[in-house]
Amino acid sequence: MSQNTISREKSYFKEQYKYIVDDLQRKELEQRQKLQRTKELNMQRRGKHSQLQQYAVEYSYATDIHGIQFLSERRSLCEKIFWIVVVLLSFITCLVMVTVALLTFQNSSVIVSFKARDTPIYEIPFPAVTICPESKGLSLLFTRLEHTLALRGYLNITEESWLAYQYFHILCNRKGPPKLFGTRMLGNDFFEIFDRIRKPLDDIFFRCELFGRTRNCSELFVPTLTEEGLCYTFNMLSREDLFVSNLFNYKDFYEGKRTYGWAGQHGYLKGVEMHTYPARALLSGADNPLRVTLKISKAEDFLLCRSFTAGYRVLLHNPIDIPRPSQHHFLVPMNKFVAIAVEPKLLGTHERVRTMPVFKRLCYMDRERNLRYFKWYSQQNCFLECLTDFLLAKCQCVHFSMPRKANTRICGNNDKTCLDEAQFQLSTLDMETQMSAHQSGYCDCKPLCTDLKFELEMSQSVWNWQSYYENQWGNDVEKERQKLNVSIHEIALLSIYFKSGHFLSVMRHEWHGVPDLLSKVGGYFSLFTGMSMVSIMELIYFLTIRIICNKSRYGHWAGPQ
Repeated sequence: MSQNTISREKSYFKEQYKYIVDDLQRKELEQRQKLQRTKELNMQRRGKHSQLQQYAVEYSYATDIHGIQFLSERRSLCEKIFWIVVVLLSFITCLVMVTVALLTFQNSSVIVSFKARDTPIYEIPFPAVTICPESKGLSLLFTRLEHTLALRGYLNITEESWLAYQYFHILCNRKGPPKLFGTRMLGNDFFEIFDRIRKPLDDIFFRCELFGRTRNCSELFVPTLTEEGLCYTFNMLSREDLFVSNLFNYKDFYEGKRTYGWAGQHGYLKGVEMHTYPARALLSGADNPLRVTLKISKAEDFLLCRSFTAGYRVLLHNPIDIPRPSQHHFLVPMNKFVAIAVEPKLLGTHERVRTMPVFKRLCYMDRERNLRYFKWYSQQNCFLECLTDFLLAKCQCVHFSMPRKANTRICGNNDKTCLDEAQFQLSTLDMETQMSAHQSGYCDCKPLCTDLKFELEMSQSVWNWQSYYENQWGNDVEKERQKLNVSIHEIALLSIYFKSGHFLSVMRHEWHGVPDLLSKVGGYFSLFTGMSMVSIMELIYFLTIRIICNKSRYGHWAGPQ
């Protein structure tokens, strides 16, 4: 091998060796630089962690929250675990109790309690009194024999009398022979026939007294139409004040006095005279009653309706309510003296409760909920309107006693199946669900926030009315006996009066107001954690203002290093 070749090879190996050495040195330098950057990063992280730890220690010594200070001290692991568990359990228990308090505030915001003073009876109206005879007056068209023959289908009578007989069975909810009823639709002629066979007011009332003064019964009682047929009502609002203007009203039904000096839930107006309408009693006791002497013909006993009991059904209700004697009533039998002592139950609402939303106070204020048939909202009127809408949607007709427009059809005997099915559904299912299902309106019939009801104490005894009147009439006994016609009539006496001059009323109050909620929540936080409003402000201060001020003053968020 020549010298030149050896020299070239040596030069080549030297260059390769130098390249390898340089490469190794470069990689070693890079590795050293990487280790240095990692070390610097770790130092920075440890510094930040140390600063955050120092800042947390400062907060733990400044705050009043129980247990936080022990977590920042240099203690054993066992002690720190103990205090971590204690602090967590305290906060969890506190949050659970606060949640319960919030739910209670949301769902139970109103409590009912007695008012601080008694309420005098002259601040409320005397109850409306509805009287319904059990006999419906068909004796004006039929005798007992004709009634029996017609029921068996053997009597040939005029078409008008036959129609009246059919209406009588609809009124009494009785079943007649199949050929008695056709498919004829009922219209406004029902009320014309019904008006012809109804009992005159003089055949029901013999004498009326109001608060110690004898009054004409026709001035006190107005005819009202109920599911029991024609009744007579004292002290209820007239149809102009009760119903909306586009409803059908026949003749003098519900045609009473207009409201004067009374504003519903707001009571009687200040400065108005004592004689108002609805009427109010100034005194209480059995010597200051509404006293009504009722009579009934003995010949009408065979024409009793529904319950087949002789006498009268009587219902006491709020003057703004439509009477429904089939739902609530008491009986006044003949030859009896029935005394009713009335105890009012007035439920009012505090001003704070009035400002609550409806879903919290669970009642409606005056004029807050509008009905389509009535000017005055009440729970009773709302239920009647819902029932009317339900029957109208299901059967395309309404009961003759329900509010309706002139073109609305009255349910007849051909609607019996539909009515029975609707009645069954309403008795087994919730009415609100039914109304929603048939999309005929939502029956949200909450009570009134200021509502008036009456509780009754009834007593009765046998009344020897013939001897009583003979003693009262004196020298005019024969004249009065002929007027009353004692041989064909039976008599009953009804007396209604307030039990006492004052009564305890109740008031809806705010049970859990915002101040109560704050005090309860603050108590829970103080009991379980030691926190207060100052503690919360300390936490906000350490998270915001203190950091900003440290940055401005020391150039670092954690303060002096």
